[in-house]
Amino acid sequence: MAQDANSTTEQEIKRLLATQDEAIVKGDVNTLKKLSTDDFTLVSPIGSITTKEAFLQSLESRRVAYEEHHTEDLKLRIFAEMAVAQTVLKMKPVLNGQSRDVQMRATMVFVKVKDQWLLYTLHSSTIPPPRPPQPVTSPATPKPPSE
Repeated sequence: MAQDANSTTEQEIKRLLATQDEAIVKGDVNTLKKLSTDDFTLVSPIGSITTKEAFLQSLESRRVAYEEHHTEDLKLRIFAEMAVAQTVLKMKPVLNGQSRDVQMRATMVFVKVKDQWLLYTLHSSTIPPPRPPQPVTSPATPKPPSE
């Protein structure tokens, strides 16, 4: 029975995340309001905390827009009325007319409120782009002893 409940919860949270991804790209503030708690907070990779209201205002004003937003590689732990997810967020935010490819690792906490799972908080860390390979240098050849 617990296995079925966990499977159902996982499917509900996957649907929530897919709906959230779509709403972020569309700038659909009304849908996003319904997917998170009133006291939702977003912690950025630089440690700043954004409230639900501020996040929604930035999307509504299109100060920040997203060409793409995908939640991938979901790992979920369920604890009764709370769930913790580790994911990878792949997105293309547009800031000041400039589009960028960004990948982040995110930890999300969901809570069950009135039989509905809602996002309570999200904390993200930027995944740096791969470094170019370093050139291989051969070791210095020892000089033969002088006579």
